[in-house]
Order: sequence, then structure tokens, then C-alpha cells
Amino acid sequence: MTDLRRPRTPEPVRDRTADPPRTEMAEPMTGAGAPAQIDDRAGAAYARPRHAREGEREMDTSYARERAPMGGAGIGSMLSSAPSGIALLGGIWLLVSRLVFNFPAAGSGADGVLNGIIIGISVGLISLALMANATSNPILGLVVAVLGGWMIASPWIFNYNSWGDESGPTYSDVITGVGIAATGLATWLAGMMRQVTAKIHRRRPGMAM
Repeated sequence: MTDLRRPRTPEPVRDRTADPPRTEMAEPMTGAGAPAQIDDRAGAAYARPRHAREGEREMDTSYARERAPMGGAGIGSMLSSAPSGIALLGGIWLLVSRLVFNFPAAGSGADGVLNGIIIGISVGLISLALMANATSNPILGLVVAVLGGWMIASPWIFNYNSWGDESGPTYSDVITGVGIAATGLATWLAGMMRQVTAKIHRRRPGMAM
């Protein structure tokens, strides 16, 4: 009987030499010989246009100049803080002196004692505000100077201007008032100098102060 099935065609032999070479992914190097990795953020920063980077750098430097002016402004801040500390001590002494000296014996009544307490507290609070923020309004320095001048005149206003045996309250308030007035004026002058220097620095940002 004749076999009617079709003869099986032999499969062609595959030439493996024609296959492209297989490339394997190299493992990342680790250890001392590993190359330095590039930060993505740094790469992104350098990928921006040069004029954009220069504009951002100029904004940063101008902001720093406005927030912390150099030169005379820094000196003005130091000069306004130091007198405020002295005025603070003067305000504290006005409170303590009411316990140290015998004001009634010098001719002062309760109003003279209360006057020193109020002025001492006011000077102390303003001085603390000036020390906490050296860029405060210079007018506060003038307020301290006026309070100091009031203390100089207090012995004559409240009738304890005694220069005899009980002259301690008079000398104490007059000398303390002079010190407070002087430090208030120094704070005001330093604040005005700081403001003028800051304005000049903003107008001429390249000028070294």
C-alpha cells in the first residue's frame, strides 16, 4: 500500500555564528575605585540657562545685602545695642534706689518714689526692645533720652532736692538721669547712622562699606 503522507522537510541548521553578540549590563562599581556620582539636583541646576542662574544669584546677593547690610550698618547695630544695655542698668537702679535711699527723709512723698518706679520700668522695657532688635525705630532712643531728662528734673518737681545729709536720693536720680539721657541720645544717633548707611548701600550695591 502506498504511503500518501507528505515527506517531512528537514529543518535548516541555524548558524549561531551569525547571531549578534549579547551585551551584558555592567554592574555598578563600588568601593574606593567607584566614580563619583553626580547629584541630580546639581545637574538640574547646571542644565538651566546661564542667564537664569546669574539672575537667581543676583537676587540672593541683593536679598542678603538688604537683610544684613555690611560695614557702617553693622557698626550702627553694635553702637545701638551697647548704650541700651547701659540704659537697662539705669532703669534697674531706679527701682533698687527706692529701697536703698530714704526718700521721705529727703523730702520726697509717695509720688516721687512712684515716679522713679514708673520711669525705671519704662526705660527697662524700651532698652530690652532695642537690645532684642537693633534695627528698631531710632525714635525709641529719643524716648529714652526724654525719660532720662525727666529724672534729672524729678528732684525739683517732687521736692526732694536736698543737698545736705539726705542728698543720696537727689544725687542718685540726677546722675542716673544723665546716664539714661546720654545713652538714649547715643542709641538715636546710632540708629540714624544705620538708616543712612543702609540707604547709601542700596543705591550703590557695589560700594564697599
